[in-house]
Amino acid sequence: MPPANQHPFSPIFGANSRTMETILDQTGPEPESTPDGKTLSQVLTDGYDFDFANTFGGGWNLWTKDIGQSILYALVVGLILFFSFFTIIGPIFLWLPLTAGYFVAADKLSKGLKPEFRDYFGGFRQYGKTLGLSLIFTLVFLLYLVIIFSVAVDFDMIFNLLDGNFTEREFLNWYFEFIGSMFSASLWGYVVGAFFIAIWIFSVPFVVIGNLGAVQALIASTKVVFKKFGMLLLYAVVLYILEYVGALILYIGLLAAAPLNSFLKYAAYKEIVGTNDKRKEYEEI
Repeated sequence: MPPANQHPFSPIFGANSRTMETILDQTGPEPESTPDGKTLSQVLTDGYDFDFANTFGGGWNLWTKDIGQSILYALVVGLILFFSFFTIIGPIFLWLPLTAGYFVAADKLSKGLKPEFRDYFGGFRQYGKTLGLSLIFTLVFLLYLVIIFSVAVDFDMIFNLLDGNFTEREFLNWYFEFIGSMFSASLWGYVVGAFFIAIWIFSVPFVVIGNLGAVQALIASTKVVFKKFGMLLLYAVVLYILEYVGALILYIGLLAAAPLNSFLKYAAYKEIVGTNDKRKEYEEI
């Protein structure tokens, strides 16, 4: 139960709650700037340079510094998620908090520190926020399924099939129309999916590294990505393909592809917006 002076939804919505004034009034050092000396608002105003090859290489090198622990953790994550599937809704509450830990480990490595295995569970330190992201992602995915299903399916024909009220020719016509509709819907689904994967690519590090709330992280990620949408869309698609290829290799490849994917996202996040606390900077955008 949250304290009396804390808004019940502050883990999800971040500083835009009753704790806003408390957070802004806290004493302490000002947030560090991004690597090129810009704050988050300046990055959005002035833009930024993004070197695809250099960023990819940096993420790869960072991952290889702790490749053993990251793969072992990926195995643990896989086992936890596998058994959580028996509860149906378990993965919603565990998937993002578990995978967010890769960013915690990557951040520690980038600072010249050796992460301990327990650091990979660091996503649970921001459990309310990572759960908020997971719930939003789940709702968006379910909405996508509803739209695809409603567009692709002829409900009148479904009822006729259930009643047995159709001819063989009608069934074949419906079948081929259904296959065509599903194929078209799937293509649009990939386009829409790539769009959301790209604009929300930094949502998790904005939460676990930047200390923003879930909604704040989605907004900040979207604004940052739109400054270099084409290049970051390509970057996001390449990362998705890496994970997809890993899944094709009997899912064993995911033990390497999943942590590598997060380390590559972290490298891009660090290069573009830096790794300091973003709560105060967010209020300026």
